[in-house]
Amino acid sequence: MSFYVEFLTPKEEIFQQDDEECKEHAKFLMKHGHIYIDEDFPPCEETLGELRDIETNELLIENKDNPWFPPWKFSNFVNYRLNGLGSYQAWHDPHPFHVWQGQLGDCWLIAAIMCIATKRKLLEELVPRREYTMKCGLVQVRLFINERWQAITTDYYLPHINGYEWFAKMPKKQAWVAFIEKAYAKTKGKGTFGGLAGGNSHYAFTTLTGCQSRLIQVDWRTNAVTLWKDLNKWKELGFLIAAATPEQDKGSLEEKYYDDHKISDNHCYALLDFKVVDGHWLFHMGSNGMLKWNGKWSEKPGYDDEALSKMSVQDRKLSDRKTFWFEMDDFLSLFRTIYLGEFWDGWNETRIVQNIRRYATDDTQILRLNIRKSCQLVVEVVTRRRKGWHNHNLFLNIHRATADNQPGELIHTAHQYEFQISSGEFTLQPGTYFVVYASFGHYDEMENNWCIRSPSCLENCQIEFVNCPYLCVLRSVQEVFFKYGIAEKNGKVITYTWYSRQAGFVMLDNLWEKEFVRFKGYVTHNRLITKKLGCGPFLSWPVPPMSRQIVGFYSHEVYGEPELKIDIQYYKCFRFLNWYNWLDYWSFGSDLEQAVSLRN
Repeated sequence: MSFYVEFLTPKEEIFQQDDEECKEHAKFLMKHGHIYIDEDFPPCEETLGELRDIETNELLIENKDNPWFPPWKFSNFVNYRLNGLGSYQAWHDPHPFHVWQGQLGDCWLIAAIMCIATKRKLLEELVPRREYTMKCGLVQVRLFINERWQAITTDYYLPHINGYEWFAKMPKKQAWVAFIEKAYAKTKGKGTFGGLAGGNSHYAFTTLTGCQSRLIQVDWRTNAVTLWKDLNKWKELGFLIAAATPEQDKGSLEEKYYDDHKISDNHCYALLDFKVVDGHWLFHMGSNGMLKWNGKWSEKPGYDDEALSKMSVQDRKLSDRKTFWFEMDDFLSLFRTIYLGEFWDGWNETRIVQNIRRYATDDTQILRLNIRKSCQLVVEVVTRRRKGWHNHNLFLNIHRATADNQPGELIHTAHQYEFQISSGEFTLQPGTYFVVYASFGHYDEMENNWCIRSPSCLENCQIEFVNCPYLCVLRSVQEVFFKYGIAEKNGKVITYTWYSRQAGFVMLDNLWEKEFVRFKGYVTHNRLITKKLGCGPFLSWPVPPMSRQIVGFYSHEVYGEPELKIDIQYYKCFRFLNWYNWLDYWSFGSDLEQAVSLRN
C-alpha cells in the first residue's frame, strides 16, 4: 500500500514563465533581425503528414512542397480578409463566424474553437496577444495535455495553396484559429497536420480549456423535453456545446437528404444559443464551412437587430453565411452526437495528482477541505488505471466532518458512469469537510487527477489528503442509497433501490441474527431486454447475517432519463449452509460490495 500526492504548478505560474521566456527570446530575435523557426515542427512537407481530400478521401500529393507563408504574405484579394486595421494580428474582437475550416478533416476541432470564440479571458490565456508575434514569428499557445497545462511555442509560418490558406482560414486578418490548429497538430496530431483528420469535439474542449467533457448520443427516441432543459441549463452555466451528424452511405437516400438541405454528414457544428420562437425550440448553430442549412427556420437571421447593428458590414455578411437556426425535431432527426465541455469561465483552479497503489480492504485516502470563508466549489476527478481509461460507476460524496474528525453527514453526492466525475456546483460554509471518491470495480493501482474549482480565491480553502480505513468509503456510498434511495421493509429484510440517469443500485439490510439472505434481481430497461443482476447467470448474491450490503447494480450510457425498473427477489438460507454462503461471499465482489455489520 502506497500513496503519492503532488500539487501541480498553477497555470498562472506556467503562463507567466512562458511569457518571460518568450519575451526574452523575442528581444534576441528582433535585435539580430531574425525570424523564429520552430525546429520541432518546421514548415516543410514532412510536417504536413498524410493529407486526404475532405470530400473524396483521396490522398493529396500536390502542393505539399510549397513554401509556407507568414500571415502577412497571404493573398488579401478576398472579402473576408477586410478588418479595417490593415495589419495581421493574433486576434481582435473575435466572433464564432470568424472560425473557418480549411481543407483538413478537423471539423471536430474547428467546431470546438468556434465555441470558445466569445470567451475573451480564455483566448488571452490560449493565444496571448504580443506585439513581437508578427514581428519575429514567435507564437505562444497554451493547451491542456495529459492532465497538465503546457506552453507550446511555434512559429507563424502556415501552409498555403496559391497564396490562400490551406487549413484554417484567417478572416479579418486574425490568425488565432490557425495558430491554435498548428499548435494542436504539433502536440496532439501525431506531429503532423494530417494527424488532425478525424476526432471528437469533447476531447478538443478539454485540450482547449482543461475542463471535463462528455459525449452524449441522441436520436429520434431521445426525450426532447429533457434535452431542451439540459441544453438551457448548460448554456446558463456557460458550458461549451457542439454536435455532429452521422456518416451516411455513399449514394444513399439519406446522404441525398443531407446534401439537398445543405447539411454535411459526418460533420461537426457548434451550438451557440437556444431560443423559443412561437413555441418552437430553436438551436443557433455555427457552420465551420460554407454550407448553410436551407430547411425550416433557415431564413431567420443568426443574430437579432441589436447585435447586427453593432457589427461591421463584413461581420454581418459572415454571420449570415456561417450561422443559422435549427428546430429540435430536425436536430434529433439529423444529428446523433452532442459534445459537452463543462467549462467554468473565470473560475480559479487547483490541480492535484494522487497515485494510489493498494489491494482490497487496504486503507485508502480521502480529501479533507478546511473552509475559512463561504465559497462555491466544483470538485472533479479523472482516473487513469493501469490498463488505461475505462468506464466505472463513480461516486463523489461531500460529508460534513464530525467532532472526532470523521466523515459525518452526507450533504452532496454525484454519480457518473465514466472514467471521470464532476461534483457539479455546490456551496460550503466555514468548517471542515471530507470529499470521498469511490469507484466500483477491482483495482490495485490508479492515478486520480483532481481539480478543485471556485469563482473565489482558493486560499480560503485548505486542501489535504488523509489516510482512512476503506470502510469509510464503503459507508459513504451506502449512505447515498440509505439517504436518497427507496426503502422497503419486509420482515427481517430491508431493500433500498436508488436510480441515477446512468444506473440503478440495490442495497439490502439483512436483520436476521444467524441466517444468510440471498438476493437476485432483474432490471428492465425501456430500450433493452431484461438483464439479470447479481453474480453469474444462475447464482444469487449472499448477504451475511446482521449486515448491510450493495447487492446489485446496472449501468447504461443512454442519455436522458430512461425507464429503469429493478425486480428484486430474495430468500432466507438454511443455517447449515452458512459455510457455503461464506465461501460464496468471499469469492466475488469488489471493495464496494463488501458487507458492513449492523450490530453496532
